[in-house]
Amino acid sequence: MRPVNRAKGRSDSLKRNIGAAVYAVSIALLLLCEFYGKAKFSELFDETTSQLVYMTLTRLLGGAIFVTLTLYLGYKVMNPFRIKAKELAFTVPAFVVVINNLPIIPLISGEADVHASGSQIFLLAAECLAIGLFEEMAFRGVVLLGIMEKRRSSTKDLFVSIVLSSAVFGVIHLVNLFTSSPGAVLLQIGYSFLIGAMCAVVLIRTANIWLCVILHAVYDFCGSLVPTFGEGVIWTAPEVVLTVVISLAAAVYFILALVRTDVRCIDRIYKKTSEEKEI
Repeated sequence: MRPVNRAKGRSDSLKRNIGAAVYAVSIALLLLCEFYGKAKFSELFDETTSQLVYMTLTRLLGGAIFVTLTLYLGYKVMNPFRIKAKELAFTVPAFVVVINNLPIIPLISGEADVHASGSQIFLLAAECLAIGLFEEMAFRGVVLLGIMEKRRSSTKDLFVSIVLSSAVFGVIHLVNLFTSSPGAVLLQIGYSFLIGAMCAVVLIRTANIWLCVILHAVYDFCGSLVPTFGEGVIWTAPEVVLTVVISLAAAVYFILALVRTDVRCIDRIYKKTSEEKEI
């Protein structure tokens, strides 16, 4: 080991200790919220606000746990500024997909409506961002990247990794059977698998997990706004047709993008710096 790297070693040790502390505190606070938070929030807020606050806090804490774990594993996907204009342009179809989760046609035609204050919309946005942070860090930042670390030498490997991680992401939603109907849960598993696969391709092509967090949050916000604070018909015939067309076009776009991906570019997610190799 070179003498110049001793300071680097001490710095890395400090970072690991801080990370471990964040990890432990986040778990402790998460358990506290899970056991006592929901009842306490119910005393302070109405039912809808209580649920939003509870979900926001617990998912932020869960997100902190997986952010820490992703950093500990050394995956190079955490720099929000590490993205080129070409990579950002690649995500445009993904943003079209998630924004379309808002029932645009019914809202324009008056068949659906939203009645909410600015503070309520802010709380919903905060909840969706917290959920996006938690689930993307867990299922793309840890599960997908963990699978790909040993399986990324071919397009077939990437496809299998995406399918496996997205299947795990979809199946985990079975826990919602305790609060929703089986039909609704099966539908949620299906679109969770597809959105998870899309975010996986975005992560592979951009090496930036924050884009996945934003996509996930926007998708959830657009899909939750009317059911949470509105009323009316969401799935009108024109809306269904528009969604099918956008979804099919996006599916073709991302499948072709995956096929054309140079698997060597993924090494940047796992590549260690020369200093890390020497230590």
